[in-house]
Amino acid sequence: MRDRSPSTSSSDDDEELPDAEEDESSELPTSTQYELIRDGGFKHLEHSELDDQRATQRFLKRRQQIGENHAMDNAIIQEITCMNFMCHERLHVALGPLINFVVGHNGSGKSAVLTAITLCLGGKAASTNRGASLKSLIKEGRDSAALIIKLKNQGIDAYQPDVYGDSIIIERHFSRTGSSGFKVKSANGRLISSKKGDVEDIVEYYQLQVDNPMNVLTQDAAKSFITASTPAQKFKFFVEGVQLEALDNDYRIVSDTCDQIEDQLEESKEDIQALRRKAEAARRKAEIVLQHEGMRHRYRELGNKCAWAQVQEQEESLARRENRVAEAQHEIERAEADVENRDQQFQQTERVLERSKDTEKTLEEELIPLREAEEAAKIAHSAASLAAQNAHSESIRIKDSLVSDKKKIKVIEKNIDIEVKRIEDANGGAQSRKLVEIEDAKQAASDAKAALGQNDEDRPRLEERRRTAQEELKRIERVCSAKQKETEDARQRLQTMNQNRGNSMAGFDRQMPKLLQMIRSDSGFREKPVGPLGLHIKLLNPLWSNVLESTIGTMLSGFIVTNKFDQMRLSNMLQQLKMGYCPVAIGKDLPIDTSGQEPDPQVSA
Repeated sequence: MRDRSPSTSSSDDDEELPDAEEDESSELPTSTQYELIRDGGFKHLEHSELDDQRATQRFLKRRQQIGENHAMDNAIIQEITCMNFMCHERLHVALGPLINFVVGHNGSGKSAVLTAITLCLGGKAASTNRGASLKSLIKEGRDSAALIIKLKNQGIDAYQPDVYGDSIIIERHFSRTGSSGFKVKSANGRLISSKKGDVEDIVEYYQLQVDNPMNVLTQDAAKSFITASTPAQKFKFFVEGVQLEALDNDYRIVSDTCDQIEDQLEESKEDIQALRRKAEAARRKAEIVLQHEGMRHRYRELGNKCAWAQVQEQEESLARRENRVAEAQHEIERAEADVENRDQQFQQTERVLERSKDTEKTLEEELIPLREAEEAAKIAHSAASLAAQNAHSESIRIKDSLVSDKKKIKVIEKNIDIEVKRIEDANGGAQSRKLVEIEDAKQAASDAKAALGQNDEDRPRLEERRRTAQEELKRIERVCSAKQKETEDARQRLQTMNQNRGNSMAGFDRQMPKLLQMIRSDSGFREKPVGPLGLHIKLLNPLWSNVLESTIGTMLSGFIVTNKFDQMRLSNMLQQLKMGYCPVAIGKDLPIDTSGQEPDPQVSA
């Protein structure tokens, strides 16, 4: 394209620029339609959907005016939808009723639409030259994809319009795991079938040949056909395009079928001869039957007479049976009357039973508080019996006390009489003192009787205190027994410790001497272990024994070594003697006594 911008090379020619532009523009060729649209900013594409809708409406209005060039009633692809297919997350294309031109930049979805038509109508992924399998056509990062095609299904040639309606929706779903399936739906979205065979029936009915290069021509096939095709490849392309190959296959199948039919006809000739012989035999039998037709007629007459004779017998038998039925009917009527009477009696009995059940229910409801009262009375009776028993025991004790007090009173009265007699023989001053003492004794007796009455009143409370004291005494005795047992155990341990005071190994495990003997006799140690640590520790002040035992108590039976090898060797010995509870620690740069003698337990650490 020539440069149409004005020249700015010299300032002296500024005045001549308009003329130059007119001359130059007059020499330029007329702009193309595309250039005019481009320079206009593609304004005609601002409302593309509205323009398509208006064009469709105008086409439908002019349908009767354009002759045979009108949209078909069926086998027209109306919509194509791709989800997670190739590089598109969701691609929806609505096609017009006649010829459609799909124009766009690379990656806009032109090939995706063509590939979706091929795959959704039953084609193979390899025939699209876009991938070796369906899972290679799934959008990156997605696990599954779906293709949906809506076919027009109207007119007198519609495919099962009572089932699918005005449109047939074909869906194909596939995933990265390799699973794939079809769904065939009606115009209102109802699922009709999920079989691939039904999809193939629809495609075959409408002759939608997606594998025919005359219908769907891929880019790679077009390039190879134009640039690198041989006459043989062009002929093969022609054969595939006009379906001569399919027609040849159909002719071959028809020829094979005809051959099979001829073979079956040859095999059936012998069967025809046999059937003819059977027909001849049947014909002869028919002639014999015709010859005996008179006997057959006589046979039928005799049969009819025999039948009527049997009818007469059956009628007589029927009359007898009807008589018995009438008698049975009378008997039934009498039985029904009896049943009616018994039914009335039964209903009366039922009513009496219902009243009895209601009475029983009422009595049971009244019995509940009586039972509660009975339980309360039993409890009160038990308490009263216990109180009576206690009162009887107390009465016996009081009677015994009264007898004893009466005996004491008799003794006192006897002493009083003796004392009075003695007083009569004594002076008057002593007698007055004795009289005072007698008054005091009488007052003491009245006080004792009052105290006796008070004691009778306090007796239940005292009994309760006595029981409480007995229970407390039992508890204290149990605690005392436990403390006595602990004291006895401590005394025995103390005695054992006093007996073993001279034995330095008495505080360790019984296997400890055997372990020390094994350590002395084993020459495999790099350096002899030191232990048990309790033999090397002495308390200067027994006050700290509890603190020391709680701090390093688990280490008193332990050993110290200088390397890992000696630690493993000593641990094996401990396992052999089942002394796994003895710890073995590694100490670096420790002074080790290799003399093999036992340490002095009196040395303080």
